[in-house]
Amino acid sequence: MTTLATDQPDDRLTSNTPERTSAPRRNRKNGTEKTAKPSQGAKAIVPELEGKLSFARKRQAEIGDERNAISLAAHMGSMKDRARLDELNREGAVLAGEIEGIEAAIAQAKARIAEAEANAAAEVERGKQREVVRLADETRRHGEQIDTLWRQSIEEYGELERKLAEIVQLGPGRPSQRQVQVACQRALVAAFIGSPLQFQIIAPNARHSVSGLVNSWTNAAEAWAGKDAA
Repeated sequence: MTTLATDQPDDRLTSNTPERTSAPRRNRKNGTEKTAKPSQGAKAIVPELEGKLSFARKRQAEIGDERNAISLAAHMGSMKDRARLDELNREGAVLAGEIEGIEAAIAQAKARIAEAEANAAAEVERGKQREVVRLADETRRHGEQIDTLWRQSIEEYGELERKLAEIVQLGPGRPSQRQVQVACQRALVAAFIGSPLQFQIIAPNARHSVSGLVNSWTNAAEAWAGKDAA
């Protein structure tokens, strides 16, 4: 039967008490460091505390086993067993308080870790929200710019059609308004081929740009004008 005298307490348990009681006082004094990195110290101490708790519970079980073994003899008048039982009771009471304190310290450390992780996650979420707001503002400007450019394109096309009509009326006779509209519609389709806004496919040999079409029409008109001038 293993016996441990209470006047020679286990070094692993007694040496832990100053560390556990003094660490919270240092944290209270140094509030700035705690706020800056609240989970670092807690993460470092949890494994150590869990090791101490495991050792204390093992010793508590040993005390219980020994106490059960000698209780009957102690209560039947054995002075030696009575004295040993009293020692075990005192050690067990101290150890129970020690275990309670370690458990509380572990709970506080884990709560601090959880709080720090929640704050970090919340900051990440706030960063995402700020990024969404920034991107939404930029996207809104893109939409406005696209509308502006499309309106300008429509206005430019109107001017193009009007001037081609003037050219035709002056003598060349081509292209007709319908020819211009159909050809420019095909050019619009061709411009979007391969883009996310592609809405129709036309044969490669039927694809033309507006500038290419206009060059062919104006070149023909200039050739007509040069012939008559000659």
